[in-house]
Amino acid sequence: MKCNACWRELEGQAITTTCGHVLCTEDAKKILSNDGACPICDQVLSKRSVINS
Repeated sequence: MKCNACWRELEGQAITTTCGHVLCTEDAKKILSNDGACPICDQVLSKRSVINS
């Protein structure tokens, strides 16, 4: 499985957004600390809207 933001193979823990996109932990942290929008669909994300997988 690949991160939907950087397209690298996921290693370790993955983060799934409520909009259904999968991110690596590194990209999820960057997104949540910046604009907080999903890089694929622009849905607003918050720490509550991500699920550790």
